[in-house]
Amino acid sequence: MTGTVTVVTGSPYVPYMLGNNRVKMKYLWVLFLLLQGGIPLFAQHIEDKNCVYTVLSDSTVVLTTYQYNGNIDWKNDCLSIDSMVVHEGKRYRVVAIGEKAFQSDNHLLQAYLNNVKQVFLPETVKEICSDAFYNRFNSLQRISFPGSLEVIGNNSFASLPSLSEISIKSVNGTGDWAFSINPSLARVYMDSCVVSIGKSSFFKCTRLNNVNLEHVFHIDEHAFESTSLENLLIPKCKIIGDFAFADCRRIDRIIFSDELQQISDYAFLNNTALKGLDVHSGWIGEGAFMGCTSLQSVFLSDSVASIGQAAFGGCSSLVEVELPSNLQRIEALTFMDCKSLKSIVIPESVAFIGEAAFFGAGIAEITIPASVLKIERDAFQNCKNLKKVILYCSDKIRYEDIFPKHVEIVKKRM
Repeated sequence: MTGTVTVVTGSPYVPYMLGNNRVKMKYLWVLFLLLQGGIPLFAQHIEDKNCVYTVLSDSTVVLTTYQYNGNIDWKNDCLSIDSMVVHEGKRYRVVAIGEKAFQSDNHLLQAYLNNVKQVFLPETVKEICSDAFYNRFNSLQRISFPGSLEVIGNNSFASLPSLSEISIKSVNGTGDWAFSINPSLARVYMDSCVVSIGKSSFFKCTRLNNVNLEHVFHIDEHAFESTSLENLLIPKCKIIGDFAFADCRRIDRIIFSDELQQISDYAFLNNTALKGLDVHSGWIGEGAFMGCTSLQSVFLSDSVASIGQAAFGGCSSLVEVELPSNLQRIEALTFMDCKSLKSIVIPESVAFIGEAAFFGAGIAEITIPASVLKIERDAFQNCKNLKKVILYCSDKIRYEDIFPKHVEIVKKRM
């Protein structure tokens, strides 16, 4: 339903009729593209009350425009969309709310829509298209989604400052930016059928503190960034997108899936209430937990394939870290400014330690295993508590750019 193009009778073909060959070719090409795409050239429109509908088939219509026709009940703060429209003796089911359906520039209609507190959608509606309700209902508090609903389009309910509660019953996922920037949205109820959360779906819903994500498999980038979520249970989620939970400063506990594949870049950036972390699989992206200043312990199982740059940078309370025993690389800035980290065991599988990997960490003593072939500059610089380094690795490593000058270097051979 989303993106259906209709061409109504009239002006597009006037240039062709006037005989301008260049313009004629242009419109013939447009006509060819339309026919190739199976797009209807002439659409029938039905007006009923304040609604304009476009006929989709012999029995279905989409509400394409909600308009002002001088007949509005200003005392009624509930908006109900009819399930059926009768035109010339034929009955049509309303199966969709069209793109930008409520985006009228009429100031009287805008005033009315801004007074609406509740919207009721009929059980016939299967799709809500992009931008349908976007930024037009300043007083809207609740929406009743029908069980028939299959698609919630991009940006469809974004920027509704009074929306406080929604219940999603039947869709498989939410569109990009679907409920974003709704500062009053505190409660979201999702049935088990919801398995995917679109990009920025709940971005900056700053009061949102609880949502059931136990059945979700995929959470896209920025999906819950800058919300007030607390306990995070995502036991089936395999993909967590970039910045998905960034700046969620109340999350204090996370339960991940044992089949987790990916924690993307900056996914949990600045989760300042998070205290402990257990990750049992997948890979961890760049800056994934950077700035988690209350994080004290990290356990990464052997099934964690890799850890990105700055993954735990700035985790100033981090005391205990268990790395995968088969880890091959500790990337640049991974534990930068982890000032409470007094010790860490580098697995004997590690071959590379990146630039400033432990810069400013609180480490007092560390052992570099023989597997390490390269340590980049500043890897342990500004580690003010570092007193002793035990080296089992290559003689080719230059110490002056890696360790502070005051550190005792003890070389050992296997």
